[in-house]
Amino acid sequence: MTRFNTLLLVVILSGGAGFSRSAVAQSTYTPQRPTVSPWLGLWQNNTGALDNYHTFVRPQMELNNTLQMQNAALRRQEVGLQNLNNEAVQPLGTATGMLPTGQGATFMSYSHYYGGNNRPTSRPMAPRPTASKATANIPTVPTASNSH
Repeated sequence: MTRFNTLLLVVILSGGAGFSRSAVAQSTYTPQRPTVSPWLGLWQNNTGALDNYHTFVRPQMELNNTLQMQNAALRRQEVGLQNLNNEAVQPLGTATGMLPTGQGATFMSYSHYYGGNNRPTSRPMAPRPTASKATANIPTVPTASNSH
C-alpha cells in the first residue's frame, strides 16, 4: 500500500508531466454588431438643451456608420496592397510580359560614340613579358672594366 501511495504522490506532485499540454491563448470574442442598442439612450435623464435623441442616439448611430465605412475602406485597401505585393513577388517579366528596365554598364566604353555594334568588345590582353626576357633585349653599355 505504501508503494502505491508513493507512486500516486509522485504523479500528483509532477502534475502529470507526460499528460500536460502547452497553454494556448483563447481567441477573444468580437461581436459583429453592437451588443447594446443606442436607442436605450432615450431613457436617460438628461436636463441639457437638446433632447435625448440628438444627445445620445443619433451621435452613436452616426459613429457606428462611420466606423463601418472606415472598416470597409480599410479592407479594400488591404486587398489592394496584397495584390500589389503579389505582383511584386512574381519574377520579373512574367506578370506583364515586359522585361526589367536598364542596361548593363561597362567602364570606359565609347562604342556608342565611335559607332559599331553598340557592344563593348573585350579582347584578351597580350601576355606581359617576364623580367628575364625584358632584360635580355636591352643592350649593355660598355664600361671601363669590360672594354678592351
